Amino acid sequence: MRAKNRRSTPTRTVSARTTFVNALGKIIALVLVLALVLLIERYCSVQVEPFGTGADIVSIDGDTLRAANGDEYRL
Repeated sequence: MRAKNRRSTPTRTVSARTTFVNALGKIIALVLVLALVLLIERYCSVQVEPFGTGADIVSIDGDTLRAANGDEYRL
């Protein structure tokens, strides 16, 4: 009778330290992404000047308006 060639797969055990390091890495990545989102929100957002009843707008002629900051808008 022939002996069967069995390959025994070693069982992997995940230690508590490995689990802790993985969790810590995920938390650090989450904090970095959150910080990046907050920085982008603060410094890369567009602030539109008031246009409407609160803005000082003067009509120059029939189709041109001038805002208080000097910008001209043609309709």
